[in-house]
Amino acid sequence: MKRYFNIIVVFVAVILVLLSSLVFKKYETLNLVKGQISIKEDELQYQEEYFQKLKNISDKLQENKDSLLKIESALPKSPQVPELLAFIQKSTSQSGLMLGDINLGLMSAEDNIKKTKVNFILIGDYIGLKKFISFIENSSRLTDVNSIYFSYPEKGELFKFNLKITAYSY
Repeated sequence: MKRYFNIIVVFVAVILVLLSSLVFKKYETLNLVKGQISIKEDELQYQEEYFQKLKNISDKLQENKDSLLKIESALPKSPQVPELLAFIQKSTSQSGLMLGDINLGLMSAEDNIKKTKVNFILIGDYIGLKKFISFIENSSRLTDVNSIYFSYPEKGELFKFNLKITAYSY
């Protein structure tokens, strides 16, 4: 009887050791899974915060859409040479001048800002030149008048103005 009792005790002890090792392995697995879930929850929370920040930035951009369009108009993404030449021609006619030769100068880039240089001749009077420069200065496009050369005309002739301008884009 004592022998059966010892066998039963050993058998129960072995079963308890096996069960406890099984339970301990499952407990370790559960803790590992809990840790992974915690990491994923942190990542999810970070992504939600990131997307919320992006949404706030997008909302602010939408609020300032008019200002951004003005900036885009002042500093277009490409040189848009045809539009620039059309603007020069329109401004010339509106200011009462005649447009002579037009030469595209160098196109250069520094610090992601592209410069398009245009040389052209205007024929007319001083008042027309003032109006033309006013059109250039008040245009939405970012342009600089680099130089103006002219000579005194003969009696009865009009001035010939040689202008050099730079238009900017990015």
